[in-house]
Amino acid sequence: MSHEQSETIQRSDKRWINVYGKNTYHAGKQLPYTSDYGSVEEAVMNAKQRSQAESMADINTISQYQVYDPLMQQRRLDLDMSRYDPAIGGLSDAYMQRLMARDQMVRKHLNTPYTSGAEAVQRRLVMDDPSDIIRQETNFSANPYDWFDPQARLLSGVARTKLPKRAENRMDPMSEADVMHSNPYNIYINPTARASTPSSLLGHESGHTGQIALYNRIMMADAARKPQNLANVWYPLFSEDFLRRLTKERENPVSPYQWKSGFGTDPYETMSYLMGREAELPKGQTLMDDPSTSKLFKDYPGMYDEYTRSRDRIKDSWRKRNASR
Repeated sequence: MSHEQSETIQRSDKRWINVYGKNTYHAGKQLPYTSDYGSVEEAVMNAKQRSQAESMADINTISQYQVYDPLMQQRRLDLDMSRYDPAIGGLSDAYMQRLMARDQMVRKHLNTPYTSGAEAVQRRLVMDDPSDIIRQETNFSANPYDWFDPQARLLSGVARTKLPKRAENRMDPMSEADVMHSNPYNIYINPTARASTPSSLLGHESGHTGQIALYNRIMMADAARKPQNLANVWYPLFSEDFLRRLTKERENPVSPYQWKSGFGTDPYETMSYLMGREAELPKGQTLMDDPSTSKLFKDYPGMYDEYTRSRDRIKDSWRKRNASR
């Protein structure tokens, strides 16, 4: 029995599985992240639901890439090739290995791995938009724990988006993710919001985990310490002119920072957006290799050094802890 790009077959143990169709690159191989089923009807229904979900992901992805930079435009093309005809783009099994490595990493940090909420988070971070790792490793995928706190837990934020507007724990339904000061190691993911690649989203949110953990540690040690004195902790000493320049990027239709709330005005968000961008760049590249970002630093000497100082201090909040174990 066949449907679109896959087929449903029965194994020797009488269980039914969905495999790649005979005209595809991986013909006969079981579709990744799928289970086996007791009946052909159940397997076919799962295949149909998977196809519908991918179609919706295509719609969401198309809308987001219309305003993104050339790097994202290329990834949009790669995503189409990976789903419909991998042979066109010369995509190899190395891509599937990267995808499986990401899946293992995400599953490791799911707080409740066997709930429907956790399954939605896993799909958002692995299957909905793997475009950042189709062609090559990103900085994040190549070394996840250089960008992600190993203590962090991934939870679904869906329930929090349904709370009353004035509720303390409410999450904006339009937000991709949220980290709270009360527990910075819980990263709440909104599975329905897909404006960032997984590398960027996880790099961004783990940046908040490090920022808040450092802030809380200092405030517990000295409750009288004021935020402006936190430069020695992690705050970047960006100039006012530079921050105004960053703020203008929020209105740039070909900038990866378009519509990024707080970019250039909120130090927490500014640093996390920059870290998220670096995390999604091809392995080994820095923000100075990224045309969309390097131009922002080149006109303001010293600002890139401030970024790297702040970035490394945030990362040290978990790197030093891990090294001491």
